[in-house]
Amino acid sequence: MNMKLNMKSNMKSNMKLNMKKINLKENNVTNYILKSNISSIIKIGILNVASMIVSFSIYLLYAYIIDGISAKHIGAKTLFIGIIGYICLTLAQSIVSFLNKYLSTVLQLKSEMKIRSMMVDKILKKKGRYFTETIGGELFELVMQDISIVTNFVIGNIFNIVGIGLNLIGTLIFLAAINYKIVLIIVAIQGLSYIVQRIVSKGVIIFSKDTRDNMAEYVSSIQDLFENPSEMIMSGLKNSFVERMDEKMKANYRLNKRMILTSMLGNSSMGLISQLTLCAVLGFSGYSIMTGAMSIGYFVTYINSTRDLVGYFDGMWSLSIDMCQIRPMYERVNTVYLENSITRSGEILNTLTPPLEYKDVTFGYSRERKIYENFSYTFAYGGSYGIVGRTGEGKSTLVKLLYDLWTPEKGSVKLGGTECKNLSVEQISRYVSYVSAQSIVLQDTIYNNVAFGNGNISREEVCAALKKACLLDEVLGMEGGIDSIVGESGSTLSNGQQQRLMLARAFAGKKKILILDEPTAALDSKTERIVMENFYKEYKDKTLIIITHNESILYNCDSVLRLNEGRLIVA
Repeated sequence: MNMKLNMKSNMKSNMKLNMKKINLKENNVTNYILKSNISSIIKIGILNVASMIVSFSIYLLYAYIIDGISAKHIGAKTLFIGIIGYICLTLAQSIVSFLNKYLSTVLQLKSEMKIRSMMVDKILKKKGRYFTETIGGELFELVMQDISIVTNFVIGNIFNIVGIGLNLIGTLIFLAAINYKIVLIIVAIQGLSYIVQRIVSKGVIIFSKDTRDNMAEYVSSIQDLFENPSEMIMSGLKNSFVERMDEKMKANYRLNKRMILTSMLGNSSMGLISQLTLCAVLGFSGYSIMTGAMSIGYFVTYINSTRDLVGYFDGMWSLSIDMCQIRPMYERVNTVYLENSITRSGEILNTLTPPLEYKDVTFGYSRERKIYENFSYTFAYGGSYGIVGRTGEGKSTLVKLLYDLWTPEKGSVKLGGTECKNLSVEQISRYVSYVSAQSIVLQDTIYNNVAFGNGNISREEVCAALKKACLLDEVLGMEGGIDSIVGESGSTLSNGQQQRLMLARAFAGKKKILILDEPTAALDSKTERIVMENFYKEYKDKTLIIITHNESILYNCDSVLRLNEGRLIVA
């Protein structure tokens, strides 16, 4: 089974359902899971072997007791010992089964946690175009659902595959030792199940992909509905949002129904074939008893073993269908996993007074329109700067270029003498603090919101930051003070309070460079004046960059930059 899939180049071949053996030399998420958990896999493999041995021992003991009673050559004492032995073996099997399930479940949780953390890190290191072209529901489904499904499938079912394989081979050998002719009958009839499985799998993988794609759109419609419910209701768009969500939900329902119908028809067909297998074995075994070729004890053992064998075959076919069902999820997870992380080995050369330099930068979000052409400017350390311009002139784009979310077509962006494309986000964030026009508020306490990203700062420092942001008096008036819980996305705060909470976080950060993007849009003029005066005082010996449409707050800036069609005018 070749699980190294590439969503773009191999989609057509995936539809052909070519299942090859896993090549442990290949780099894919399956092999990562297996190799990183090899010791646990060995332990669970040993438990599977032990379970199989105990099962066969139970069957043989069962046959011995029945045949002994039929032939009347065992006494009550031997019978009692045999029953005690049977109970002990059954108890041992239960213990082995418990340990197997426990270790598998713990391993699933551990692997899911590790892979989710790794995948989130990979996603957050992507360029801006990825987030522009990917809907939010797609990312949510990838991180929360796809990773969970793939990890649980690989961890849970790799042991099922091993267990089913071992038990299947072992049971076939066990039955062949009693009567090989019946084994030939079983294998021949199960060939029909293989054909059915191939047909069903082809339909399942197509329906599963369509369902997964639709689910991402459905989740996005729900996220849009509840992103800001009060604003949505007041805007009069409630019914439109609900209709949009219902449309996606109904489409998802139809796709799921078709996939479920296909799977159930396949399972029913394979169940019928399994019953035919049992009937054939029952008839042949009954005939063997009539001719004296098989004892009653071995007949019972053979029927029980055959029932288990058919169950192993059914499990193998079901696993194959399930594998096709998660194929779209696997493709997405594996595609992100296989992408090489960008190695950023640079070091900021000037950490004491780091300048921010844009040199001959040419950039545009599309080929047709350039936002910057040969743009150059240096924000020297210790200065205060204002950036103004019309909407779409690229004011906030300067910040995206700084964090290398987008890379210039030519030219360079440097922090402390080092190109930002060679620096990690963590390195840049040690020296640069950015407060966007959109509030990033946690559903947590006021204290934790201000301290978030600023390390272990004291309550006194938090209060000082809140005071500079003109929010302390309002916070102290709340029932819990700075320990008051803020609702999800700041729902218990006004827009102005949310913005001042973000500004308090910036005051608490005390970074060398602070970039404020429309910092006072939700503030009244009096509060705006006090807050900005506090920023000018706080950053008189550092770098302060203010992006705004409101030029009145730039009264104390050393330089004001005006952007006009990618050209820079310095006031």
